[in-house]
Amino acid sequence: MRLFYFSLTLLVCSCAGYRFQQKDNPFKQYNIKSIAIPMFYNQSALPNVTPYFTKEIYNMISDFDGLKIVNEKIADAVLVGIIESENKLIDTVVPGSPRNVENLLSDDLESSRGEFYIPSSSEVRLSLKLIVVKSPTEDEIKFFRSKKSDKAFLSSKIIFREKITLSRSFTREIFEEDSKVINHTQNRGSLKKTVVSLSKEAAETFKEMILYAF
Repeated sequence: MRLFYFSLTLLVCSCAGYRFQQKDNPFKQYNIKSIAIPMFYNQSALPNVTPYFTKEIYNMISDFDGLKIVNEKIADAVLVGIIESENKLIDTVVPGSPRNVENLLSDDLESSRGEFYIPSSSEVRLSLKLIVVKSPTEDEIKFFRSKKSDKAFLSSKIIFREKITLSRSFTREIFEEDSKVINHTQNRGSLKKTVVSLSKEAAETFKEMILYAF
């Protein structure tokens, strides 16, 4: 008997960190069996970010049993996604931890230039607004994509509406072979990887939200 309780305790402890993975359609109680996911709308200061967020959310939704992703014209509901940020790029990709370039690459810089500081890291700040609306018209979809939608709420059609706040930092680099050309293009790859990571985080957060909500 003691061995039984000991084994049971081990089983409970081993499952303490386990998260139940729901695979059923989370919107079935609203008689939604199909959903459309049009390309997300970009209202952020960063260009070309919508494909990453749309793809990750699409892949996450497609994993649910009993929920098909179809064209907007025949879908029971539409998922509207809007990527937002501050208006200025410097407030969206926020520089941090300044470092003196002369101390790093003094041989490559002219002495007359004086002290020159650049950030050693940047923090990307975005948000993703997600709205699941049942049987919307084209005009309603356009409305939800506009900034005016923040001041209105069509409760009879909206199934889900939340904003996910996202932020992640990346380390900036200086390339010694071209130290005099210090600009944003050197770190474009790091910025892209950060945006991709944020899109994956957004998809996981959205999944947890709809599982707990429904």
